[in-house]
This record gives sequence, C-alpha cells and structure tokens, in this order.
Amino acid sequence: MKSVDDEDSGNHVEFTAIDSTLAGDVNITFWLSPQVINNKTQRKVIVNVFHYAYGDRKLVSTITGNLTTIPQVVVLPCTIFDQPGDYRFEYHVSDSRINGILNQTLSLKWSKIRIVAPLNHTALTKFGSIWIHHNRKCLPRKYRDKVFLYYKKGKERVNITSKVVRKLQNGRQKKDKELRTRMSFSCELFDTQGLYYFEYVSMLKNGPVVLSRSKNIHVKWSMHSLVSTFQSILPCKDEFAVNFTAPECRRSTDNVELYQQNSGKFIIEKPVLPGHNSVSFSCTLFDGYVKGYCFKYVTKAPFTKKKTVQATLCLPTVRPGESLM
Repeated sequence: MKSVDDEDSGNHVEFTAIDSTLAGDVNITFWLSPQVINNKTQRKVIVNVFHYAYGDRKLVSTITGNLTTIPQVVVLPCTIFDQPGDYRFEYHVSDSRINGILNQTLSLKWSKIRIVAPLNHTALTKFGSIWIHHNRKCLPRKYRDKVFLYYKKGKERVNITSKVVRKLQNGRQKKDKELRTRMSFSCELFDTQGLYYFEYVSMLKNGPVVLSRSKNIHVKWSMHSLVSTFQSILPCKDEFAVNFTAPECRRSTDNVELYQQNSGKFIIEKPVLPGHNSVSFSCTLFDGYVKGYCFKYVTKAPFTKKKTVQATLCLPTVRPGESLM
C-alpha cells in the first residue's frame, strides 16, 4: 500500500500496487477533507494515468454521486497497465479547487510468460497442444498478444503461423497458483523434419516485444512406404497401381513420381489424394525396352518449399528370366 497526503487540502490518498504488467486492477482510495464533503453537491473524483515514457494519458476514471465520509475508491482496470515502466497519477475533485499528483509512481516490469511445448514430435501426426504459463489477471485490451510458430532453416527462420491469445486459462485452477492456458496447433504445420519453436509476442503499437520462447521441438520424419502386388511392370493392363502408406495428416502437396530407373529421367507425377492408399499410372507410360522404373513418394513443404523423397520402389519392366521387347 502506497500513500500520499495533500497538505494544502487536508486530503489523504492511497493506492494498491501491482508489480508487473496486466497483473491486476489498481485501487486508489480517497479520504477527503470535511470541506469537500456535503450532501447537496454532486461531485466527481477524476483520475488520470500517465506513462512516463510515452506521455500518453491512459484513462479518465470518475466516481460520481454525493461524496461522504466513507473512503471513495477509484478502480483502475488491469488492462490499462499493459506496458512496463513508470506510471504517474493525477486527480481532481470537480466543483472544487482540489487537485493532486501522487508523488509515488507505479513501476511495472513485464509479466512472467513461459511456454511449455513437446520436445519431440513426428512430422504430419497429431501435435496436440502447448501450455502458456503466466501470472496475469487480464489480457491486453487494445493490442492483442500472439503466439508465433517458427521453423529453423539454417541460420534463418520461417514463420509458419501465428495465433491470437484469447483467454487466460483452461479449466479450473486454484487461486494463488500460476495460471496457464492451452493452445492447439494442427498437424499439417509440422510437415518437415527439423527444429521448430514458439514465441509469445506482445503486439504493442510501438513495436512487437518477445516475452517468451519455447525450447526447440525436434521433429523427425514419419514412416512412408511404397509397395506393389506385382514383381514387374509388364504385363500391364490399362493401369499400374502402386500402394502407399503415409501419416494421417498428409498434405495435398504429396506426390508419387515416376522415373526411368537407369537414366533417372522423370516421366510424370500423380497426387496423393486424402482418403486413398494407392495411385495408378497408365500402361502407355511404360516401354518394354526400358530396363526398369522407380516410383518415389515425395513430400513438398508449403512453408519451406523443401522437397523430400520419403520412399522409393523400383521394379523391373519384365519378370526375371523374360526378355525385353
């Protein structure tokens, strides 16, 4: 509890302090002198809040009604105090000469934010959630906070996605405990082997500020395979089918590519469609004089543009012991 006395007017003012941004309301209590108190004149206590670094007036808060001998309380909402630094307060009682500046400032540091995310994950499988631990009592009113997901590409980073923080907690939590909120991310965002991480960013009008960063998430490739029920390409009737297995969260950018085995010449690619487990190639694509063909399951990450061969199946054009056409 901090206090200040207005010696000229005989008034006394106190306010409850918080120590970090968005950590709660600030209550300013006024004990006004007998000269101010009467039952006939309606008066207001007006409080202005200023931030030293920016000079912005944050709020005009008022108490309306007949002032009495009971202390009057102005509640300054938690959302006002969304930036660190020093705040000062001025007050004025309407229809009077009572003005004051609280000679105690409110000094705030950034609130504590901690991101807890899985340390290991398999690409294109269900990711689940991250947990954001914090000591806040409210969310920013004007400038929303965001959580960004990044992929580490060498010395650079690729921004995969971002989500706005919209609530303080999930489920029932005990009082006086660190609050936490859960945030989910879809599986297709983690479509490339490598390192990922999250950042919690405060999107202020004077520029974003990173408040927390998660540990690196090590993402490894999931299992893919290509198989055929035939030992050779020929004889082929209408179409040649190749079966595949892939994670449930595969993207529409996945393809099965067809190559000549010896020359490596690319022939055609077929998209891997959701809900399917095979792709088919027209028999007219295969020539009897070519020794063999290779099928490659290829993924292409839309964010990093990275192309990766996940599985390869090579088959001879004709069965062993038979001659080429």
